[in-house]
Amino acid sequence: MLTGSCNKEKTEPKKVPITAENILGKWYLKSTDASSGLTFIFYLDNAQDSARVGMLNGNEEVELIRFAYMVNNGSFSFVSPAVDTMHQNALQIYLADYMKQMFYNDKVYLQDGNLCFAEGPDVYAFTPVIPNIPGGKISGSLTVSNGSFGQGMAMIVAVDVSTKAMQGTFVVHTGQYTVMGLVNGQYNVMAVYIPKKHATDFLTLDVSEFPKELIQTPIAISGGNIVTGFNLNIDLGSSGNIKKASVFPKRYSAILSKILYEMDNKFKPHLK
Repeated sequence: MLTGSCNKEKTEPKKVPITAENILGKWYLKSTDASSGLTFIFYLDNAQDSARVGMLNGNEEVELIRFAYMVNNGSFSFVSPAVDTMHQNALQIYLADYMKQMFYNDKVYLQDGNLCFAEGPDVYAFTPVIPNIPGGKISGSLTVSNGSFGQGMAMIVAVDVSTKAMQGTFVVHTGQYTVMGLVNGQYNVMAVYIPKKHATDFLTLDVSEFPKELIQTPIAISGGNIVTGFNLNIDLGSSGNIKKASVFPKRYSAILSKILYEMDNKFKPHLK
């Protein structure tokens, strides 16, 4: 389910063709997966001839891809970036490897103040203001010991201990995180760290073997309250290598893979 309003009627409201000037600035899309309930806010930051796409982590931006684009006769087109192990972090390398320099080309128009990407019967409406995600929040910071965060990536997830419903966010080198959209319940919080060297193959590995911290003392969310200062630390080991976990609930092993899978599905329809 994608929020935002783009009426597909031909007469009203009016569709305005895009130009290189009227699409400049930041645009936002709230996306909720119907099966898992996972909610993300994506942003599209259009500068002159180049753009960035990423996800919001609270007020922080987690950049996913950066590319040069063209606007021509109402179409928005670009080629996804190649893998650049020197300058990209683990999350960016993963997505670049996943997209494999695919060509994107869609008809795009402005309607009701929204930037609308038409994909067959579906319309993805990016709004000029950040959408609200109702519900409670858990925020804090993630640090690492016995190693460096470097260009790795981490995922923070909050899992309802009763329903197993979850929300999550990606963390980059700043370490700050905010998990939003939490309904009333008791939540366990987990952080999983993915080293840069495993950016392209971590989905084939057992997530439980990666450095992590799992807090099994539940956090209560009720009436949209905000829990701040919930800090986590991951021990990377003296060499920063991945360590086996002696005890790790199996049901958590697929969480990171699930969230990345849902995120991929938001990009895949646009790739031609």
